[in-house]
Amino acid sequence: MGKVLKTKLNFVLIFAIIGIFLVSGCTSGTQQPTQSSPAGKSASTREVELEVCAGMPRIGNAPFEAYCLMGLAAKYKDVSLCSKFSSDLIQGCYAIVAVVSKDVTICDQAGSYKDACYAEYATETKDTTVCDKITDVYQKDNCYSNAANILADASFCEKIRVVTSKDGCYFGIAMRLQDKTYCDKISGVQKEDCLRNFQ
Repeated sequence: MGKVLKTKLNFVLIFAIIGIFLVSGCTSGTQQPTQSSPAGKSASTREVELEVCAGMPRIGNAPFEAYCLMGLAAKYKDVSLCSKFSSDLIQGCYAIVAVVSKDVTICDQAGSYKDACYAEYATETKDTTVCDKITDVYQKDNCYSNAANILADASFCEKIRVVTSKDGCYFGIAMRLQDKTYCDKISGVQKEDCLRNFQ
């Protein structure tokens, strides 16, 4: 399985688990109500939720404690909780908080993971202008390709620098729109495959 596919599967898994935690509140049913002010109650609830996350099991590659904390980071729009993660999960945490907060500048704090954060933000929010912030050529090309596919807009294919990626983008648009004129924009061997789909 390719690295990009594994990363996408991890993001899907992370978003699914976080969704479950957000719906359930990531708390246990034995929580005792507190007799404090609304502000104090919120802080107390948050502390209880953090305690519930603590010590959750890790089954295979699924660190449930981290997913629970990621859910809380999203729920409270608190990027500081992202610092508690290992490097393979930190990019997902920043991306989730950025998406939930509708604030792409959170990705700026993701260090070496900011390109992945920008790409995830662009995909989740359909804000294609964020693709321009990505510095890594392959991730930027992938962002434009995803934008072209999601929005069914071939103009994003033109922004792709790597020829094989650009060809793949046009191939995808031709299939999605059922328009063989996009096959003619393909410069490599995929052109014949593309045209064959319309015979």
